[in-house]
Amino acid sequence: MTKVIIATCDEITKEIIRHCVHAANPSLQIVDGSSDKDILYHLKSAEDDIVFFDKYFLSYVLKFKIRALRIYNKKLRIFFVEQKSVCSQFFGLRLYDLKVDGFISNIQNQNEFLKVMKNILGGKSYFPQDVIDALDSTEHLVYRKYCSEITEIELAIGMYLG
Repeated sequence: MTKVIIATCDEITKEIIRHCVHAANPSLQIVDGSSDKDILYHLKSAEDDIVFFDKYFLSYVLKFKIRALRIYNKKLRIFFVEQKSVCSQFFGLRLYDLKVDGFISNIQNQNEFLKVMKNILGGKSYFPQDVIDALDSTEHLVYRKYCSEITEIELAIGMYLG
């Protein structure tokens, strides 16, 4: 059985996701991932799990977090959501580069989010049209430095300075 883990910073986003997942498929197991410990606990199964993050839940160094999550569950599908109606294009491009399964903006439009949810549960990935257009036009290559992560050395220096 597919398990949906919701890991968000605020309750409104969490409730929107919970409502739309339940509306898309009431038989799915929906669990709260309030911390890394909770998420890892739920990922120990080899199920075809889906985890939803809001863009503020994980730290800036997403690459390491995403890699660690995929080690725990190779079938894991990772999606990020935001409530804003205008897509955070650079963030979406960054997630695409990190091979995340999707990024969904404007989840407050629950009718649209429900349509996207049904596609996701059918195994599809999803990125906003702004991100797709940037990828098609190779615009993302021009802005790559704005979308990329800090390096391991920059992280180490930051930790040392902190």
